[in-house]
Amino acid sequence: MDKAEIRKAILNDMARPLAETIQAIAKLHEESYDHAAAEKATQAEALCSMDQFYGITIQEAADQLCEPLMAAVLGRMLKQSWNESLDWAKEVLL
Repeated sequence: MDKAEIRKAILNDMARPLAETIQAIAKLHEESYDHAAAEKATQAEALCSMDQFYGITIQEAADQLCEPLMAAVLGRMLKQSWNESLDWAKEVLL
């Protein structure tokens, strides 16, 4: 195994658990979405934030799944770069 292969193996070993954690946080948050309440609000043409229909926030999902320091980092990262973080995680796990 050459240096490039060793480096790739080490990075993959570190990146894979992080990517899995990011996806788990996203899944927990997304599964808390109240589709029925959101649909009622849409039908009533109510002006509201879609965030109010989530049972738990991104940060609360991170807090449930991670140690405090990691939860703080991943919660903030997902809040600020949701799509980019999920795209990266998906790419790592391919």
